[in-house]
Amino acid sequence: MSTLTQLRPRGRWGRGLLALGAVMTMAAGTMTVTSSAHAESGRRICEYSFKAEPKNTNSHNPRQKNPLLHVSIGMDYKKDGACPSLDPNKLAATGFVDVDQVNPKNPVNKWTCEDWGRTHQTYLAGLGSDPCPALWNDQVYAFIWQDPTTSNPAAPSLVQLGYYQQYQ
Repeated sequence: MSTLTQLRPRGRWGRGLLALGAVMTMAAGTMTVTSSAHAESGRRICEYSFKAEPKNTNSHNPRQKNPLLHVSIGMDYKKDGACPSLDPNKLAATGFVDVDQVNPKNPVNKWTCEDWGRTHQTYLAGLGSDPCPALWNDQVYAFIWQDPTTSNPAAPSLVQLGYYQQYQ
């Protein structure tokens, strides 16, 4: 006689509870899992360049090794108020964009953090789908990324360029 025989439910109540437990387990397994990710409140990405392909690169710019990469200059900034105006010449001095590739519109466009993350594939760079909580507030970043439709796209990356006031 097996020692597990004693653990088998007996009677209607025992078998009924066992069946109920099995149904509950299956139901829980088919439920959709909701994500606990949420946007950082009060922050947006100011877009100073988008999908730039600078001709004048420097040694810090990965485009020198991979011409398929694009560079976007952005900053995690507060939601209310306009994005600060940055000097195109100072941004071009970083080597990540050319002067004519800096957005001339003032104030520049704001993106939601999730839209920026989706477009720039920030989850592949370890920043998650909402990059704002991982970025330092009011810092200018160069986001380097490749269109995912190209063959063997390089993983996206970013370089912190500094506090925005040094680029005004």
